[in-house]
Amino acid sequence: MKIWLLNPPYKEKVFREGRCEQKIGLFQTIYPPLTLATVASILRKKHNVHIIDCIGNNVDIKELIKLYIKEKPEKVFVSVSTPTIKEDIHVINTLNTIKRSKFLAFGVHASYFSKQLSKNSNIATIKGEPERYAMKLIGKKYDFRNLPFPAWDLVDLSNYRLPLKNKNFVLVKPIKGCPYKCTFCVTGFYYGKKVIIRPVEKIIKELKYIRDLGFKDILFYADTFTINREWCKELCEGIIGEKLNISWICNSRVDTVDYEMLKIMKKAGLWLISFGIESGDQVILNKAKKGITISQIYSAVKHANSLNILTFGHFIFGLPGETEQTIKKTIYLAKSLKLDFAVFYIATPFPGSKLYEKYKNLNIDWNKCEYSTQVIPTKLNLVNWQKKAMKAFYFAHLSRRLIKIIKVLGIKSSFSIFSSGLKTWFNIIKK
Repeated sequence: MKIWLLNPPYKEKVFREGRCEQKIGLFQTIYPPLTLATVASILRKKHNVHIIDCIGNNVDIKELIKLYIKEKPEKVFVSVSTPTIKEDIHVINTLNTIKRSKFLAFGVHASYFSKQLSKNSNIATIKGEPERYAMKLIGKKYDFRNLPFPAWDLVDLSNYRLPLKNKNFVLVKPIKGCPYKCTFCVTGFYYGKKVIIRPVEKIIKELKYIRDLGFKDILFYADTFTINREWCKELCEGIIGEKLNISWICNSRVDTVDYEMLKIMKKAGLWLISFGIESGDQVILNKAKKGITISQIYSAVKHANSLNILTFGHFIFGLPGETEQTIKKTIYLAKSLKLDFAVFYIATPFPGSKLYEKYKNLNIDWNKCEYSTQVIPTKLNLVNWQKKAMKAFYFAHLSRRLIKIIKVLGIKSSFSIFSSGLKTWFNIIKK
């Protein structure tokens, strides 16, 4: 059977991967299609598969139609997201008028609105992870711990480059599931609250496979890479012991790291860590069920900075309880932490989150359900505050930030740093 794995075209660069449903971020970085590559690896054992990442390869609808007529796939897995769902359905319906294939929409939005989407005669939906459905399709039992490595050989990875370093990279997914109760997040809905961690030896083998493909830069795609201290330490020791000489990035929580943990992560190749900080006001953090304290935020960032690890803070404006004063506290926190990078989102009620359940009676325009548009009603002009925050953060301590980045990445990376800096600066100024 000929099967397509499709990341459909859109008018802007967007990121559809697991819980992430948004426009590409601060650095305008396009991520390699991890889910598509993993599903391809499963299905190609019995089927003829073709990965088509329209976002990563700049394929518009006209080009896609030509390719569809030429290849005539029987099944098409389609990655869809909340802010792009109208256009995603349009793409499916357009292709289906040319040749009737079985279209299988997947993603958080498809899972949440499975019944509604399936009313469209052209679309079937996959509830939950498409990897599970793919394993069923080939007659095998799904086990996240033992999934085959992503079929990166089926992807033109030259189009995906890390900011600052300007090097090709791939994603590795070591963990799924999240036990935390953050009201704005969809991870628990999509992946479940039970944390499942892949064995260290499996990940080491995958890293060797990636290295053999010629890549040394990795983004560990996990909501909280540091959720299990002993596992994280064992993985880092394995990377060091095997002399893999890789360079990597990860996401973390401020309450799951300390100096010793960050120290071994740095030795294993960590150069940038992202923290979900969200707010500078403890009451808002508590209402959002974030489960962290302001002192823990300062401590985690301080430890990372002391080890010359680049730090990236993620903040959200507009969570329940937000006022002009609490926004100012968040901006102050972002600046006082001495973070190297920061991004300020607008609270968005994505289907699957507790925040959506609170506001689901609103007549939400899905096109506007993304982090730079104000959907939740409030007297605050969150779009303006987002602009102010970005400018306030990046105009402050610029020389200190630049010196540290060059120190971490080396003087040879100066051109790439300068290039990324210009793109970032332009994105900030135009806001």
